[in-house]
Amino acid sequence: MEVLHMIFGDEAVPEPIDIYYARWTQKPWSYGSYSNWPPAVSAQTHQNLRANVGRVLFAGEATSPNFSGFLHGAYYEGKRAAKSITSCLYGPGWNDCDPDRGRDGATLFLEFA
Repeated sequence: MEVLHMIFGDEAVPEPIDIYYARWTQKPWSYGSYSNWPPAVSAQTHQNLRANVGRVLFAGEATSPNFSGFLHGAYYEGKRAAKSITSCLYGPGWNDCDPDRGRDGATLFLEFA
């Protein structure tokens, strides 16, 4: 809080009224885990995980072709999905958006190099 007060001044930063601390190791759906691909997983299998399902896009560390399992992978994938959604909202229309995000090899293999 001290740093925020230095940056924004005392009046611009209200005192917190609550705090949430995620305890990932206690969550039964994660137990603090991250994605880990076995050695034999193909680029195609990974691409299928990243594929759109209709108008639903998937983004997260598990969908990152270069940084799977890492926080910055989630960051880059979130930016990619946001850019895709933005282009669809302000572009020509959903059907014309991000054609390379389909299943079964629609993404160039070079993306995984």
